[in-house]
Amino acid sequence: MTVQHVREALGTWDINLAATTPRRILDLLDLDVYGYSHLVITPLHIDTNVLTGTGLLNLARYTGVYRKNNLASRREGEPVQIEGVHLAVLLGDEEGKGDNFSVGVDITNRPFRDASNTSYITAVLSRGNGLTTGSVDSAASPSRTGRVNAGDTARQLLDYACSTFSKEWRVNPNGTLDAAAKATMYPTTVTPTVAFLPEDGGRDGAITGIEANVYRLDSDVEDYSSAVTVRATSTNALGSASIGVNPYVGWSGAALTIRRAIDSQLAFSTTSADNVAATQLGRFDETRRHVRITTSIYDVENFVGPGDGIFVFDPDQDLYDLTRQVFYRGRIIFPLIMRVEAIRWPVQQGMGVYLRYWTGSTFAFLDLTDWVLWEDRDAELDIGDIYRTLGSPRRRLNV
Repeated sequence: MTVQHVREALGTWDINLAATTPRRILDLLDLDVYGYSHLVITPLHIDTNVLTGTGLLNLARYTGVYRKNNLASRREGEPVQIEGVHLAVLLGDEEGKGDNFSVGVDITNRPFRDASNTSYITAVLSRGNGLTTGSVDSAASPSRTGRVNAGDTARQLLDYACSTFSKEWRVNPNGTLDAAAKATMYPTTVTPTVAFLPEDGGRDGAITGIEANVYRLDSDVEDYSSAVTVRATSTNALGSASIGVNPYVGWSGAALTIRRAIDSQLAFSTTSADNVAATQLGRFDETRRHVRITTSIYDVENFVGPGDGIFVFDPDQDLYDLTRQVFYRGRIIFPLIMRVEAIRWPVQQGMGVYLRYWTGSTFAFLDLTDWVLWEDRDAELDIGDIYRTLGSPRRRLNV
């Protein structure tokens, strides 16, 4: 009974229903008819006789797509399990399936999105299985040249467009797509409003403190690259990017060269291949450091979601930044700004759980709440690489 919500990825969810779930409910879980229905979770239970449709979706904390159950294999007395992934799967799944582009198309000097609708985002949503435009950066310039290959998914094109225009994306629970610069879509990456602390929590001005356990996990350089070369598979155009300062040396003492070679189906020109190379270098140009935070707070995504920036302060775990002073509850703390990459949170009593399914003419909501087997466990936040105000030369290019 856990939701794994991951930034710009599909994640997973699973819900257990009581063994006594009535047949009328089980019939609506038949994958032959109701597969790819939508699992909707709200922070509070909402009576579907009072609010449904767009109103309920606008209050939802999470929407996923239903793809699996254990109805055929479960034994008598065992719970019913239903599973799936995030709504972003409508743009393309983990195997490259979706409403794939049927023919290859050159994209010549198109903007990210503009009023003419001849843009990358328009092309993405044309293959988005009904997803609609949310908050998307719009401008006639700059423009970029690229290519959509036959068989590409909308999610592949979206990832490419965001990498070349320095944007990020998310699919919201109400079926809208947001795509914008990181600081626009996630202003907390610049000025966090939530602090995770080992001792106390509470609100103080613009900052909400949440008591949590913080764990500093392993570090490694197994994926480290000092340079990236990208080949556009459709044109053989080459692009590259290299780090400014390389901290490592080879056998002779000269700078160590670790070059990563990548084939890109969507890069088209040298410029677009350079943009992809710079984005990929930003993923691999430093030591990977991983931090995990656990907290017992209810509905953690009411406070912070994947992509958000947070304050983390735990001197015992070497998680502090002496260059940053923050006044919190009558004292000065020196927190790091870190970014949430994924959250795993329990589906807890008090929430609402619904199946949004197609009746043949409209969408209806099946309230599953009364049969959900609730989970009582901490939420877990997976935090990306640490970056300090006065960071090292190996600071990520696109954290």
